[in-house]
Amino acid sequence: MALSALNALNADQYMALSALNALSQDVSLSKMALSSLNALSANQSMALSALNALNAPS
Repeated sequence: MALSALNALNADQYMALSALNALSQDVSLSKMALSSLNALSANQSMALSALNALNAPS
């Protein structure tokens, strides 16, 4: 389940990065896309930490 969540975040992050590339000509929209990408990166880091905790031996 955690791995599925991480994969979903990867897909969202890729979409946000694609949007950022497409919007690179518009500074204000690029800043919004970059903020979204940073938020997704933070969520991805949290999901990865949770996955690592699940993998840790008890």
